[in-house]
Amino acid sequence: MSKEWTTSLEGKHNTVLSFKVFAIMLLTLIVLAMFQSSALVTWSYDLPVSSYSATISSTAEQWHALMERTGLAEFSESITDRVQSLHDDWPVSE
Repeated sequence: MSKEWTTSLEGKHNTVLSFKVFAIMLLTLIVLAMFQSSALVTWSYDLPVSSYSATISSTAEQWHALMERTGLAEFSESITDRVQSLHDDWPVSE
C-alpha cells in the first residue's frame, strides 16, 4: 500500500472514531440531564456570579420542572434511593 492511501484511511478512521466519541458523549449528557435534573439545578446554583449564571440557573430550574412533570425526576430519585438503601444494607467486612 502506498503511504498516501494509508494516510487517507487513517484520516477517515479518525473522523469516524471522533464522531462516535462525540455521539456517545452527547447521549451521555442527554441521559444525565434527564435523570439528574435536580443535580443540574444544584450545580447551576454553585456557579460563580456572572452575567450568565442567572440565565443558566433559570434554565436548569425550568428543565427540572419539565422532568418533574414527565415523571423522570421522581423515577430517578426512586432509583437513587433504592441504590442508597442497598448500599446502606451491604455488609461491611472488617
